[in-house]
Amino acid sequence: MYLVVGLSNLTCRRINASNISKAGDYLHRFSKEMEVLYGHSNCTFNVHLLTHLSDFASEYGPLQNISMFPFEDFNSCVMNFVKGTQYVSSQVAKRYLQKIVTDNCTPDETIPDYPELYNSCSISVTFEDEVMLSFKYSKQDLDCAEFYQRVKFKNKIFQSSSYTRVTKRNSSVVFFSNEKKVLEIDYFISFGKSKDVIGVGLLHELRNSNSVMLSELAYVYESKNSYRYFVNLLNIRSVALVVNHESNRFFMEFLNDVENFKD
Repeated sequence: MYLVVGLSNLTCRRINASNISKAGDYLHRFSKEMEVLYGHSNCTFNVHLLTHLSDFASEYGPLQNISMFPFEDFNSCVMNFVKGTQYVSSQVAKRYLQKIVTDNCTPDETIPDYPELYNSCSISVTFEDEVMLSFKYSKQDLDCAEFYQRVKFKNKIFQSSSYTRVTKRNSSVVFFSNEKKVLEIDYFISFGKSKDVIGVGLLHELRNSNSVMLSELAYVYESKNSYRYFVNLLNIRSVALVVNHESNRFFMEFLNDVENFKD
């Protein structure tokens, strides 16, 4: 009864000093008799906080005007901003800013989805790679290029084989969009002027006749031949799972990642 009457006095549309004083007395009595009524194990910190409600009501008005429920509800949004166990504060800040930008866009506006580069590194480009890249990029472009080990694009993390901290994740092998090709990425290159971000590595062409569907969950493709090549990150679709069997190399793609990949 003390709890009900005390809270009723503090949740009226209009409260005065008399209501606040009575509520404070009732809530203090309730907190003192709590142990007798419900046992010591139920005397939590929240019960003690009841004794301070009259002070808050005196300062800010009826309790419904200072509800914490909106803040508690926003905690679920903050939790959705976190996708990994590292750099949690940076994840929350970045995704919250992205949410602000998205919410303020008009329907006609589009937000460019540019790759985000991580883990800058120094790489000595082999002669083979330099010759290959020279077909599209000039010597000046290559001299100004920056090298990276990880890239985030379309909310997915793509890692090169040079990023050795997460080799078990096997995320350095990717499928191309709308092509039966797979690239094992050794490193990423960013070209400032053209804004191109490309992956360089071993390209596998896949056999058309050897695509197998496993239990309606995934497709498996066999490598036909391979050679050094590069691909623009815009053409990457999904991460491939690599399976080695004897002298053959297979690549698996789960059905929820497949988009017009089969004939």
